[in-house]
Amino acid sequence: MNTIAAKNRLVVGDVAPQVKVQSCQGESVALADRWSKQPLLIQFARHLGCPFCRDRAQQLKLDYEEIAQHQGNVVFITMGPQERAQQLQESMQLPFDVLVDPYRTAYQAFRVPRGGFSEIAGPRVWLPGLSALLRSGIRAPGDDLVQLQGTFVVDSQGVIRLVHLPRHSADFPQLAEILTALDASAAP
Repeated sequence: MNTIAAKNRLVVGDVAPQVKVQSCQGESVALADRWSKQPLLIQFARHLGCPFCRDRAQQLKLDYEEIAQHQGNVVFITMGPQERAQQLQESMQLPFDVLVDPYRTAYQAFRVPRGGFSEIAGPRVWLPGLSALLRSGIRAPGDDLVQLQGTFVVDSQGVIRLVHLPRHSADFPQLAEILTALDASAAP
């Protein structure tokens, strides 16, 4: 696998990196400002044409109310561009912010891996890929096609409570894992 060595990855209990991204309108957004208010699910996406990531955004939309009931909030981070990120947010009517990291500074700080052919388009993603295409449609690829996604939950103290780095481009954590991490975030 063409990813970061395990010893360099962030793990549960690490302090989350202090990074800034941009809103769809180009305003600077410090992720720490978001998680200081309430635990934050940070979903790093691949590129905006990725059917798995569009599917993931839709699933997070469906799960958003339950995430909120567990005191969490969500941000969906993509590499941009801002106009396409805003189109995604508006067309899917996402109840959470879509943020842009055009230089992948946050991706690198959170050590979200890049993949090789088997992680991006290998046999393990064929069937899930077909299902995602049927649900989310085909969009123009863009940005960095080998950048993988990643999912993190950060508590209001800035401590990472969930790290999910994918084995392949169709690999996302289950809602139960996310809710468990959010509940751990609320524990004294």
